[in-house]
Amino acid sequence: TGRGNSVLEIVETVEERLGTKLPREGGDERPGEYAAVYASYKKAKEILGWEPKTKIGQSIDALKKWYESHPTGFN
Repeated sequence: TGRGNSVLEIVETVEERLGTKLPREGGDERPGEYAAVYASYKKAKEILGWEPKTKIGQSIDALKKWYESHPTGFN
């Protein structure tokens, strides 16, 4: 989507979509950590003609649906 998602944003979206709270433990920032890091899909678009079409919530919904229909994974 050209926009990164923080870990907290992903956790909160998972909680919202699944209707449950996940255990969390905060901590201090680690020295040398980047403030933000995210990948660009520019090269994938240039080479493969691919670009993202879903937002994080839609991806979580799709993953939830897959796990519900494949509770033991691929057999």
